[in-house]
Amino acid sequence: MKKILFLIAFSVLRIFAQDNTGEVNFYIIDNSGSNVKFTVTAVSTVWDGAHNISSSYPGGTYSAQYGPQNQSVYFDLLDNNSTAPIIFGLGLYKIEAEPYTTTPPDTNSSKSNVAYFYYDLRTSYLPGPNSPDVYFDFSVSQNRFTVDGSSTNINGTTKAIWELNSYIPHETDKFEPYKPINLTQTASSGTPHLQWQHNSINDDFLTGYKVYRKIQDIDDDYTLRASVGSATTTFSDGGLELNGGGTAYYYIKAINNSKLSAASDVLNVSIIAMEKKGMGNGNPVSELTNRLYPGYPNPFNPTTMISYTIKETGFVSLTAYNILGNKVKDLVNENQQPGDYSVKFDAKNLPTGFYVIILKTNNFVSSQKVLLIK
Repeated sequence: MKKILFLIAFSVLRIFAQDNTGEVNFYIIDNSGSNVKFTVTAVSTVWDGAHNISSSYPGGTYSAQYGPQNQSVYFDLLDNNSTAPIIFGLGLYKIEAEPYTTTPPDTNSSKSNVAYFYYDLRTSYLPGPNSPDVYFDFSVSQNRFTVDGSSTNINGTTKAIWELNSYIPHETDKFEPYKPINLTQTASSGTPHLQWQHNSINDDFLTGYKVYRKIQDIDDDYTLRASVGSATTTFSDGGLELNGGGTAYYYIKAINNSKLSAASDVLNVSIIAMEKKGMGNGNPVSELTNRLYPGYPNPFNPTTMISYTIKETGFVSLTAYNILGNKVKDLVNENQQPGDYSVKFDAKNLPTGFYVIILKTNNFVSSQKVLLIK
């Protein structure tokens, strides 16, 4: 594990890596007798070495004393067994330096003489081989940070590890996303219509969502109902009807490529009870029948969800037409397996008016009218 070592030698303090997992090196220069307080603060989501969201690496403070004798302290990267005063995770950190002479400045002081910059470690390539050493200078007399070997002031800027080291790629596909929040059912009748929100505090990386469902007294466990893109936060469950004596349980997970979030809170929805008759793909409670469900919401602006059920494998065409019969958008145009599906109709570039959604599969044709109001 790389260690960041602070050395004070008269007017120069050096922070440098001790082994082959090097992280960051600071050289304190132009110092005629000041101590320096370093403050490291996580200002983004931070992930651990398994790329899960973590609160274990918030940062910390260290006061480097000026004097004739060398002092040392090391910072570690993702080492929970370390005795270092500060341990970095994979996140965005604000690094501050504040010179002082006698008493270390209070955290709540005015900080008029604080120099700072941001250091970005948000790449899921780490931890990995060839972790780099990065070098910065801090000039006490000029109260500024620079990249070692450069005279450019970097105070107030962001320096990313993948920009300072070309062999470190910027990868985010392994980071755990936040779990979705505020899962609700918004329809008063018809099929269940789920809606949720994206839960991101400072940043996040996600590529979509997965919807899971379990039917009381029917399913032994939750099954995947649908996968939708990151821009979609709604789902209409066309295989069920609302307001009955049965219960459907739902939860949502965010996904970042193959990395899943924790599950959202479970939502209970009252449905018409059904007998278990078969095991269609995605519809374990009844025999599948071809069906096109009403768009939700309707009227809408500018998007509505179109849900449908396919009974047999075959080519599926789902198309939107204007009231004059002109095709305005192909929503689905592919072979599909039996099951329940939902697709978003985005009409942001279309004028106000009625549109007809037509579903065709095998020998089945059905249509529904939706109204766009802008």
